[in-house]
Amino acid sequence: MSLAIFYQAVTSPFPPRQPTPTPDSDPSEGETKRPPLHPLETSLVAVTALHLCFLPWALGAMTAWSQLTSLGLALVGIVLAVFPRVPSVEFPGDSTTRHWPAARLLRSPFIWAGLAFLGYITIQGLNPAWLFLSNEDTWWLEPLDPVAWLPSSVDAPFERSNSWRSLVIFGSLGLLVTSVWVGFTRRKSYHALFTVLATNAGLLAWFGLMQRLSGTQLIFWNYVSSNSKFIASFIYPNHAGPYLYLMVALALGLAGWHAQRARQQRENPGAAAALCFVAACCSLLVIFSYSRMSILLLLGLILGRGGHLTIRLLLRAGPARHRPETYPLVLLVMAVLGLCVVTLQTDKIRERFSELFANPTAAVLDRTLPRKAASDMLSDHWLFGWGAGCFRYGFSKYTKNYPAIHYFPH
Repeated sequence: MSLAIFYQAVTSPFPPRQPTPTPDSDPSEGETKRPPLHPLETSLVAVTALHLCFLPWALGAMTAWSQLTSLGLALVGIVLAVFPRVPSVEFPGDSTTRHWPAARLLRSPFIWAGLAFLGYITIQGLNPAWLFLSNEDTWWLEPLDPVAWLPSSVDAPFERSNSWRSLVIFGSLGLLVTSVWVGFTRRKSYHALFTVLATNAGLLAWFGLMQRLSGTQLIFWNYVSSNSKFIASFIYPNHAGPYLYLMVALALGLAGWHAQRARQQRENPGAAAALCFVAACCSLLVIFSYSRMSILLLLGLILGRGGHLTIRLLLRAGPARHRPETYPLVLLVMAVLGLCVVTLQTDKIRERFSELFANPTAAVLDRTLPRKAASDMLSDHWLFGWGAGCFRYGFSKYTKNYPAIHYFPH
């Protein structure tokens, strides 16, 4: 669902809403004023925005406390989404108001499939087949006596990872998606949420750039990261890269929508310019994450958007300088050239890509051997697996057969 929303935002910005004249309005006044959002939907938008803005700042939501907080916010959101909405005098024309939004959930097969999936994880947590034990030097697994015909898992600490923690993560995601699907009834809600998310991403990117310029080795200048290559508030760069280039896509989509309204003289172009600045900051931080796939996907995104604008430019008649796609296309070309220059001028990025091209066999083998070990692991436990959140415990038993996973030279 989220990928579809981002794709729509990038490839086809929202078309302008045509004004609908009413008996009491003058057509020359322009756009007809629509009724405001229902108070419950306004609250849901606020809680959802707070939820999604909190996750990247909370160390990329990798810690147990941030995931439990996410679950709490998701529960508040689903309550607001399914609570009966009673029409009032303030919302006489809001035809989207539902008396029982929860009725839509009962008719959806996806909701029942999600509940079955969460129930499956619950059974795994209640039926452990291994017990996690450790001392100061190492850890190991002791076999237990589970119910053989039921899914099983590893009885491990919650702080480390187990099926109950996976239940928290997947439950939060399911509740969040469900609350948006049921509770958002107006395009205005999505636009408000996307604007807040893009603004939050811009602040995070600016924070990450300032943190990088300061040369600090601490997240937030006071938190010791387990990974010295952290980016902004993300402990792992490969987590920061995908988030940031998705925010670039979102910012570009919103910028296109505001630019279209500015051309129609329905607002000033300041919002579009600000969103382009957000996209530029996020793009720079993607490059400084040194994540090769994220950088390639970012360039592909910008080139795809540029190709879309080029096609629209060629299909329009009249002088090129008077066509609305000209200036955004020029800006995108400049952005691509700027990103390429920054990429080529950064030694570490050149080193990362030179390793890939100089020794592609090593890059392929780095992924082939773990895939073989995972295939062996799947063949031994193909029906029920090791349990949600317990892959890390079982995988170490199979990597012993492929020692090059740990020691292959780069």
